[in-house]
Amino acid sequence: MSKNDSPKAINKTERNASWSGCELVSTKENISSGVEWAINDSRHAVIVHMGGGTMTALETELDGQGMSFAPANVGEIWIVPANSRYASRAQGNDVEYGVFFMDSSVIGDLVSNDVEFGEITPLHGVRDEFCYHAVRKLVDATEHNDDISALLSESTRSALCLHLFQTYGQASEKSSARNHAFLDKVGMQDMRAYIHSHISQTITLAHLSNLAEMSTNTFLVAFRRAFGQTPAQYIIEQRLRRAQWMLANSNKDITSIAFESGFSSHSHMSSAFRKHFNQTPSDFRTSWKS
Repeated sequence: MSKNDSPKAINKTERNASWSGCELVSTKENISSGVEWAINDSRHAVIVHMGGGTMTALETELDGQGMSFAPANVGEIWIVPANSRYASRAQGNDVEYGVFFMDSSVIGDLVSNDVEFGEITPLHGVRDEFCYHAVRKLVDATEHNDDISALLSESTRSALCLHLFQTYGQASEKSSARNHAFLDKVGMQDMRAYIHSHISQTITLAHLSNLAEMSTNTFLVAFRRAFGQTPAQYIIEQRLRRAQWMLANSNKDITSIAFESGFSSHSHMSSAFRKHFNQTPSDFRTSWKS
């Protein structure tokens, strides 16, 4: 969470992930001896308490003013506006939290500067289910090093930023660029052709948005409007279709089919199969050929 953690803190592990204009620091920490946290950053910071154990005491200050005097509950968030000084003291046992940092310029990138946002509102211990689950998804996605996870991370990061600014920012709307984000029939055909011809390779959001000649955030809106799902959802669906066909119509081993379908490993494909079809690739092959 912090720039100045107390030396009393023990058993602390951190994981960092970053995207354009954003960074997530997820932490698991034992605070049984008491800990002090501090944030003083040029970016907006959103602290999300994700549980893991029990917090028995919490005192926070923002710009020298006392704010919270009760332990954090799972799903609660604190917003620290850019250039504000945040400090807190906490005690409990094992806790898990995430801090999502956003550059002030992020919202302009997301909506092509068609919405102007001023300050973001400071918050202290407010429950926000969307924010909590979005940060959870980001943490989970960063545990995997594959293109689908990267696409999911980008989509979730964009949705989280828009949610935070829409819900807690002070906005002055112009004509939103989201209303002009469209893929025409030719654009959709080109997108399908590219994805299908590169389905076994790494596919990045940056390359897809360049192909559409859009910013990545405008492209995400346009793609969902055109296909009814995110790029990550569409690509995983097409990879599963390719894998199903190969399982049913070839004698190749499952690991080879996984790689040729664009999955990073046998286990990656098996996990996707169980999630989407409630069966393993082996079970699918057996049932199809029986």
